[in-house]
Amino acid sequence: MNITVRNKTETASQKITNFANNIAIELGIENIKITIVYCIILPNDSTKHKPNHTTIGSTEIVDGEYEILVDDEIDNRTQAITIAHEMVHVKQYANGDLKHADDESGWFWKGEFVSVDSVYIEREWELEAYRLQFKLAANALSQKS
Repeated sequence: MNITVRNKTETASQKITNFANNIAIELGIENIKITIVYCIILPNDSTKHKPNHTTIGSTEIVDGEYEILVDDEIDNRTQAITIAHEMVHVKQYANGDLKHADDESGWFWKGEFVSVDSVYIEREWELEAYRLQFKLAANALSQKS
């Protein structure tokens, strides 16, 4: 497995790893190294375009590897859905559909620039992640590990 979980007990980490691995297999990204980090996510400028200015998860690329940050203060169901949502973003980054602009002014979605000032819920990559998150989470939970 290429999935690591940080800041959870060993038992919880194993369950989360199995869950995330099931999603990775379904998305075809099982060979990508992903670290899921549980932490407290505080509001900042990057949340200003999101509904209610909240962030419960995010995907970052650190030294060429993917880190999914998950707010440790949300319930387990929401954590599972957040992991599924963020893993869609990992796939989008890994296959080149989604890229950060070098100057941090926005992103490129399938080669087309999208400004950081765009409406969060109207971004195509977010629509795709929201469309898939529940199905991915449900399928992963139903798999035997």
